[in-house]
Amino acid sequence: MMDDWGYGHMQGGGAFMGVASLVIFVLLGVLVVWAIRTFAGGHAHHGKESAIDILDHRFARGEIAHDDYVRDREALRNALKK
Repeated sequence: MMDDWGYGHMQGGGAFMGVASLVIFVLLGVLVVWAIRTFAGGHAHHGKESAIDILDHRFARGEIAHDDYVRDREALRNALKK
């Protein structure tokens, strides 16, 4: 009679809850790591950009004038030849 009113019929539920909790904690950990890498890094680059690539991007964004761009690009090309 105790099995009808007690918790005897839910014995398998404890194992499921343990696995479900573990999966949730792992997913939360992955989410936290992803968020930190995405938002804390600011403008993180997945690969190294060359100095000329950076210069090209700065010019494209309007951060430097055309004359400065041409001068700096030529200086970088000369430095790379050495």
